[in-house]
Order: sequence, then structure tokens, then C-alpha cells
Amino acid sequence: MIIIAPYARKLKNGQKNARNYPNFETIVKALKSKGHHIIQVGVNGEEVIPGVDDVRFHLSLPELKQLIQKSFTTICVCSFFHHLVSSLGKKSIVLWSVDDPKIFSYPQNINLLKNRSYLAPNQFATYEEIPYNPDAFIDPQEVIAAFEQLEQGKTMTEEPTGFKTFTYDGKIFPDYIRNGNHAQYILPVAQQVCQGKGLDVGGGKWPFPGSQLCDIQLTPPWNDALHIPAEDNTFDFVFSSHCLEHIPNYIDALKEWIRVLKPNGTLFLYLPDVSCDYWRPVNNSKHVHIFRQEDITYDLKKLGITDIFQSGVDLAYSFAIFGKKNP
Repeated sequence: MIIIAPYARKLKNGQKNARNYPNFETIVKALKSKGHHIIQVGVNGEEVIPGVDDVRFHLSLPELKQLIQKSFTTICVCSFFHHLVSSLGKKSIVLWSVDDPKIFSYPQNINLLKNRSYLAPNQFATYEEIPYNPDAFIDPQEVIAAFEQLEQGKTMTEEPTGFKTFTYDGKIFPDYIRNGNHAQYILPVAQQVCQGKGLDVGGGKWPFPGSQLCDIQLTPPWNDALHIPAEDNTFDFVFSSHCLEHIPNYIDALKEWIRVLKPNGTLFLYLPDVSCDYWRPVNNSKHVHIFRQEDITYDLKKLGITDIFQSGVDLAYSFAIFGKKNP
């Protein structure tokens, strides 16, 4: 039996709690496929995760303790629940986002944090002061991998070599590829060919220096990659890093980006490569495409991009491709 506690407390301002993990349904589905019995605990009014076998809301403290003691393990967010589990001497998988596990965690737990860059600047701010960011959470496949290690009696440890790695489908990858800000690996080259008035699509917290940012996290109108609020032939370059693979109708996105480019303007794309299984949509719930270099080259030529150059696969398991808008 596995207990899940998907939610931190409901906020008085009606906003979503920044600690609420957005992909519990994927975790439940994977665990159910392996024959596990899943019980969700919480309070009345919380949304039930599809696929759970049982729901136990508003248990008394003795009832909740008894249920925890009977469980194999628990999977939860940072909340009262993980403190209770630890007080009973049980190991829990805790999914962190904005809270610092170096402050609030317990060493016996499996503490999963995507990246410390997402931590709240003030670790003692009220819940209402911290905005919700679904990108702050670790991928559900990594949660499942952590559970499988726990099930096999293994513990997750840092590599003794001075840098971290992770294993996916039997292959070892450097941990930095899942920490965001992929643009940093190609920026020195991109800055050589992307000059003048520029647009960065999908740069998030790390936009191309000096460019206009268009990103889903911004307020309208600069939050829609398919509808750039600019006239035709506006920008000298359009730069986009690790964004196109998230857009279902990516051809329409490319057409829009090319529309706002000036004649002879540069379109520069940095994309995850198919050689990394972790990037594939079947393994990464945030990706809807994986691009082969020959395929994206063909697409760009058909859309009017000329003088196309492409790199090989780099140590971030990504590749760059850029060219000019046909005048």
C-alpha cells in the first residue's frame, strides 16, 4: 500500500499553493500499472487524483498514524504530512518546489528537488506570498525511478566524482541537462549570429540578452508563441532554446516566428536531440515532439529559411540550427 498526500493547505486568497505537485496522476498511473494499491489522504474538498484505489479524507490523527504505519511508503509534497510521517520513523518520498529541503527535510526521506533556482527567496514567507510555478517540480518519471530504487532497497546518493548524474532506462546522463537554462550552453555561438533587434521565444527566467521576451509565463500579449504582437519584418533575429518541442502545432509557431523576422534575419533554434531518451515525449511529459536534425532542416527549408547551418550533438544532448529568412 502506498499513501499519497498531493496537496499542501488551501490558501485563503484562493490561489494554488506553490507546493502542490501537478503530475500526481502520471505517478498514480505508473504505480498502478505495477500492481500497487494507492490511497490518497487529505482534507474534505481536495481534488481526488484519478486512478487512486481509495480516498481517506479528514482522518483523525490516530487513524492517520495507523494508516501510515501500515503503508510501504508515502509520496507527498512539503506539508504537515511529511513531518508526521518522519515522526513515525517511516521513509517518505517528498516532492519539493519552493521550500529548501536543506532546512525543512529529514535525512531518512528521499527528497526530490528539481533545481535550487526555483526556491523562494524568503524561506519563511507565508504561503500566500509565493506564486505557483508548475515548472518548479521534478519530472514524474524521476519520482517513479526514486520509488523503484526504494522498492529495491537502494538509496539515492550523489556521485563521488564531484558532479551529479542520473540513470534513465539504463543509461547515465549528467544531471545538469535537467536543470533548465539550456541556452547557456549555446549562447556564445548564438551571440555571434544573433545581432540587432531580437526576439527570444520561451526564454523564461533566462532570456537572450537585450532581446524582447515572449514566454508563456508572461502576461498578455507577450505570452503566446503562436501570436507574436509585432508587425511583419520586425526583428533582426528570433532565438529560441528548448521551447519548440513543447508546442503541439510547431509548424504554425515557426511560421509566426519567421513572419516577424526581417528579410535576411536570423532564426536560431536550440533543440533537445533524439539521442537522449530522457527528452523523448514518451518519457518526458512536457515534450510533445523530439526533432531529428534532418527533419527540422527540411521543415525550415520548406518555410523559407536559407543558408542553414547546424551543429552536432553537444554535451547538453542538444543541437543548434540556424539560417536566414529568404528575402
